[in-house]
Amino acid sequence: MPKMLFVYLATTIILFLTLIKFILSGKILIPKNPALAAFAIFVAVQILSTFFSIDKFTSVFGFPSRLNGGLLSQFAYLTIFAAALINLTLAQSKKILAAIVVSALAVSLWGIPAHFGKDPSCLVLTGKLTSACWQKEFDPALRIFSTLGQPNWLASYLVITIPISLSLALAFKNSRSKLFFITTSTILFAALILTNSRSGAIGIGISLLLFLILIGKQTLSKNLKYFLAIFALFILITLLFGTSPTSRISQSLAKKESPQPNLNSQQPSSLPTESSQIRLIVWRGAFLIFKRWPILGSGPETFVSSYYLVRPEMHNQTTEWEFFYNKAHNEFLNYLANTGIFGTISFVVFITITAAAIYKISRQEDTQVACYAKGVLSAFIGYLITIFFGFSVVATQAAMFIAISSVFLLVKNPKEFSIKLDLVKGKIKSTAILASTLVSLIILSFVARLYIGDVFEKRAENFQAESPTRKLLAYHNAIIAFPIKNPYLMADFSTSLGIASTNAQDKKDAIALSQKADENAQDSLNTSPKNYLIAQKVARTYILIAENDKNYQEKARVLGKRLIELAPTYPPAYLTAAKIQIVLNNKQDAMTLLYKALELKDDYADAKELLEQLKNPSIDPST
Repeated sequence: MPKMLFVYLATTIILFLTLIKFILSGKILIPKNPALAAFAIFVAVQILSTFFSIDKFTSVFGFPSRLNGGLLSQFAYLTIFAAALINLTLAQSKKILAAIVVSALAVSLWGIPAHFGKDPSCLVLTGKLTSACWQKEFDPALRIFSTLGQPNWLASYLVITIPISLSLALAFKNSRSKLFFITTSTILFAALILTNSRSGAIGIGISLLLFLILIGKQTLSKNLKYFLAIFALFILITLLFGTSPTSRISQSLAKKESPQPNLNSQQPSSLPTESSQIRLIVWRGAFLIFKRWPILGSGPETFVSSYYLVRPEMHNQTTEWEFFYNKAHNEFLNYLANTGIFGTISFVVFITITAAAIYKISRQEDTQVACYAKGVLSAFIGYLITIFFGFSVVATQAAMFIAISSVFLLVKNPKEFSIKLDLVKGKIKSTAILASTLVSLIILSFVARLYIGDVFEKRAENFQAESPTRKLLAYHNAIIAFPIKNPYLMADFSTSLGIASTNAQDKKDAIALSQKADENAQDSLNTSPKNYLIAQKVARTYILIAENDKNYQEKARVLGKRLIELAPTYPPAYLTAAKIQIVLNNKQDAMTLLYKALELKDDYADAKELLEQLKNPSIDPST
């Protein structure tokens, strides 16, 4: 199950129980918390941005493989934040902070063995305790990622949990608990180093420095032997395993000082482009999106579409030129591009108010509470550093919100505003409980349909060429299961139908499959008309069905133009448009499009090959 769907499930249950609590107690409790209010305003701005989004489906649900960041996910975090402040007690909040750390310990212990060639994930997937089940570019022996899927995401998660673990080590008075959290902090730090993450290294460095400043000389001197032991272990781990992230940082700095290759030149390079150079290009794209939609942005999570519209040409000269980017790889620029100046300001206001409120708690006389607050504040700042060079994922954002809400509960007698439900009595109370139950069941069924749709989609992807009929059935079931029209699923289904129509032996079957492919393709385009990835998939459909049926050729021609409008600097858009022109028997137009693709990227092998086929009449370019 995708992590975000689990969050939706948990959020729905929490919301239901909170509503029942309100009804039974006869009052609604609303926390008077400035950070919660600021986040609610931020979510409100995202709702407004969604109304004007260039792709409302993606804005609401998020990008299919990364649901975090969509409007639904923000609703979930707002609910978790508010419900925690309403329902949890001071004692429970302390346990939750400990639970966050223990969870991170489990994640670290799962991931660390992979560095030494013994990945538990491979044991689960293949039955063999090795690290050989991963592709070369995901080799955990070089950069561990544990259960989070990517080293930088694991690093961000650990940057959050290490300061909290250290604060627990300081806060507990009994030596056994201190030893446990000191050991845990060391293991978490070791896992962080093994992620080989530059953003993680910078984030933890700033976070630990801030933590030392916050605890002050007096606390530091009282616990000097513990701090000396912890930092001696941290230094030892860094010396043993930390040469890679530190060398990556120094190499990056050295490259800035040395002459840089001209990214505007057309010279191909076999060496991978430095990730920092690519990130700067993507950041430039984010600013260009902001210039086009300055007030409310292009819509939450629409970077995957809006970036193609403004994509800098220099991106074509990098080794990741064919990758798509559904995030700006900078949370702040991501919000700037997706939600404009209003969204960015509301996000900055939220983090400023949150940091100030936690800092105020850290100045309390209660040394234990102050210690917890200092740990969470350091974690929060470290987290912001990591998302400046990356973006939030489910594990990091959920952990951060839970930690923030927990530290706010450490304040004695937190302020609340209550609304009495005097009219909710007797039969009305029973009706209210029934209504809450029905609403919760509807939401749960919605989440269940998201999950079932995802299961059928994965099943369709696994069938591929093995069983075309079962693949079509799986896509059909996925579309039916999904609560609303899913343009990504419909686009994939249309392509599969197009392939099936070309392979059909019976002419009537081929016509029926082509019609079905056309219907799904049009529904997909109508749902997300400005989504290049969807248009690209649908274009493949029309290349297949227009070749055998002239009725679809006009739609194919229009779609070829749309591809270039949606991605004017992306060479594959011109290649696909050229293929459409070949199907339409417009050889000269196809060649013009291929020349444009090569103008954008002169070492584009696929465009060169197709152009050569068009120039040589003895070669069939449609093969």
